[in-house]
Amino acid sequence: NQNRTVRSFPTIKVQRLIDNISIDIIKSIPYNTKIKEWLSPYIDLSNFMVYPTNGITEGINWWLVNEERKIKKYPDDYMQVQGYDEGEVLYMTTPFNADGAYKNIPTDIPVVLDMAYFLSSDPIKINIPDNVEKIFFSLNKCFGTRNTRTGWMFSREEVPFLDLLINIGQYYNYYAHAVQETIIANCKPDEAVKTFQKYQIKVCNKFNLVPSDVIWLGLSDDPDYDKFKHGNTNRISIAQEIINEYNNEILR
Repeated sequence: NQNRTVRSFPTIKVQRLIDNISIDIIKSIPYNTKIKEWLSPYIDLSNFMVYPTNGITEGINWWLVNEERKIKKYPDDYMQVQGYDEGEVLYMTTPFNADGAYKNIPTDIPVVLDMAYFLSSDPIKINIPDNVEKIFFSLNKCFGTRNTRTGWMFSREEVPFLDLLINIGQYYNYYAHAVQETIIANCKPDEAVKTFQKYQIKVCNKFNLVPSDVIWLGLSDDPDYDKFKHGNTNRISIAQEIINEYNNEILR
């Protein structure tokens, strides 16, 4: 009966960090983020410009509105991006939206990379080839901050309109920025995985599911779960069951 959408949750530590955040709602503050440094053990983003977005969704929407090339997409990838079997630029997710596994990045076509599930699985060193033009990432899945709409777009090329809006006009989401920078300053990138992975395994054992590399997912080929089919895999969100187990243990 669950929704197909994966709605993750914060740890108690992260929730307390967020609860204590306050911002100045009048003062203009130059945009500055530590996200590239924080992710540097796993991804080299030194050659990318960084722009804050209200979640990955806003970044993808901005890209789609401005993209004039034909978009190629794997058939079982993120359904809200429309694409074709062949195209001039590839949209892809890694970890992969359909099963949570890391996917190799091809080098023979320009790539736009959606990393919504990165840090929801054990982070690994990812080589970003030169043909990757843009990368989208947020803390919404991994740290359960979906309603604050944290997020970034990393771009090889400067985006003049966004540069003017954010870096000159200082127009960005100050609250989301405060949330994400507070988490970055106080949490390690793999903290959510290390906290919730044992509960994922427990829930998967309970419901006879195969644990995905992404902690919020269980996988199955049981036709009873066909509602959750992504390609050849039934990808089931077990986030609510995980947080129930977590809360029961914490409050015990």
